[in-house]
Amino acid sequence: MTEGTIGIVGGGITGVCTAYYLSKRSDRRVVVFESDEVAAETTAKSAGYVGVRASHTQAHRALLTHSIRLYNRVIREAGADVRHRLLGGLNVSTTTDGRAALRARHRSLTEGDEDSNSAFAEFFEGDSLRESLLLPDVRLGELTAAWFWPNYGYVTPASLAATFAQRARNAGATFRTNTRVLELERDATGSISAVRTDSGRTTVDQLVLAAGPWNPTLAQSVGVDLPVRHSFAPGLVLDDPTGSVHPSLTHHESGVYIRPHDDGQLFAGHYQGDFDDAAPDVEDPEIPETIPTDLRENILDAAGQLLYGLDDPTVKDEWVGLRSLTPDGNPIVGWTAVDGLLVATYNATGIQHAPAVGDILSRQLLDGDPTQYYDAVSISRFDGHDDVQDGPSA
Repeated sequence: MTEGTIGIVGGGITGVCTAYYLSKRSDRRVVVFESDEVAAETTAKSAGYVGVRASHTQAHRALLTHSIRLYNRVIREAGADVRHRLLGGLNVSTTTDGRAALRARHRSLTEGDEDSNSAFAEFFEGDSLRESLLLPDVRLGELTAAWFWPNYGYVTPASLAATFAQRARNAGATFRTNTRVLELERDATGSISAVRTDSGRTTVDQLVLAAGPWNPTLAQSVGVDLPVRHSFAPGLVLDDPTGSVHPSLTHHESGVYIRPHDDGQLFAGHYQGDFDDAAPDVEDPEIPETIPTDLRENILDAAGQLLYGLDDPTVKDEWVGLRSLTPDGNPIVGWTAVDGLLVATYNATGIQHAPAVGDILSRQLLDGDPTQYYDAVSISRFDGHDDVQDGPSA
């Protein structure tokens, strides 16, 4: 086992989960570098969804199962400090083309796959919507189809990350907050050797990049190209004048989603497509402080189309985060081609996968164990990329 310091760049949910596992399982010095406070960036701006959607990949299901097992225990032990709310999820369409797309997706996942998540989902269309779904606050007359899955809800991401951070500290991890990492360094053999920050240089023997949208720039500083792009992840908190009760709603045509939030409020956001829809990444991406006007209007229009009482909603708060995207929809986790450098980046699933990813990273770092997830999450699954375990890919 390698001795010495393990650095972690990023104090979001993945960084703190990784610090927790590493400190719990070893006496190694673990240092987390965070440019702000713990969970103040991407994690704090997340919608916090956790649960099984029918469209999730097999790898996602496996990682999520692993994470849910730990979340059940940690959330219970954290008590009132971490909130979890089970809502169910309802993917809906409002056009004939949208209905056809949802129906085709449902059939493709259910036919010949007894282990599909769709075994836990139900598809409705036409009059069956109004006859089967008791949702008086939803404009059912606007819907052409709906795809429901029950095991879906949300957590409070920042509170959950703070809980893991405290556990990591209790186990011996050190957090350097308000410390921005500028670049990484390699030694004469090509192995990772140091982290240079705005407050100085720290020698490390191994390093985990868990910095969300800043991962590509930092990885590139030591010659590692990450196949990842990013899109805006807007969030709006709205007054809910009706006190509506309903599952989380995702509008197929617009990509807008909306769910109950705190008492008397709703949370609305927008999915902007997959990897192929996102523009190539730029160095140190700038995140706007407010949602672009046209996108903001689209979210509010779709929310009013789905729910009664939102024809002229009152916006209480808004923000913009960045959502990571990978080419195949699965996370990229673990070893890279640079000895001692590991990475964790997602396809908009950081909250869902963080405990499983922290476990994978700790086992690779401490034991050299690829884990059962290696083939699905290693960077070496992509042509032109390799890692120290697998060597050059075909």
